[in-house]
Amino acid sequence: MQYFLLLLPLFCFSQSYEEIITITDLQHFQKVMLENDYKKFKSDSISIAYAKGAEKDSLGNDVAYRWSSYHLDDGFWRIKINDSWLFDDPYNDLYNKVKDTCEFHKVFEVNDSVEAVSYKCNDAKFDGFLGFYKNDDGSGNITYFPKPK
Repeated sequence: MQYFLLLLPLFCFSQSYEEIITITDLQHFQKVMLENDYKKFKSDSISIAYAKGAEKDSLGNDVAYRWSSYHLDDGFWRIKINDSWLFDDPYNDLYNKVKDTCEFHKVFEVNDSVEAVSYKCNDAKFDGFLGFYKNDDGSGNITYFPKPK
């Protein structure tokens, strides 16, 4: 058991609040993704996507335990977290930090069955809102919505 506890810090890492609030543009987004071991998955004229733990499933579909994307036209980005470890829930850890640190903005509808809550973080380098919601499969989404111009 003591050996397991020594390995625990190796498994308990993810994007921190301090990293998320520095994402002001594509370069900072890429920096945070690469420093957290995401790999570029695809890019086109609309967006750039990164994945962590990407592989093909038995049907040949692309799967990963973390996905992220950055929309080139408006700076909107999303991080989707599909994993949680025995002692680590990166989505809830970050969400709880934001709830404790930031100011509630509003609830918005993602689709017919999913609502998200958004926050304005005064210590963030960006001028926009962070949104949080869970999909039906339990994966957590962290989104950045630029403030409308």
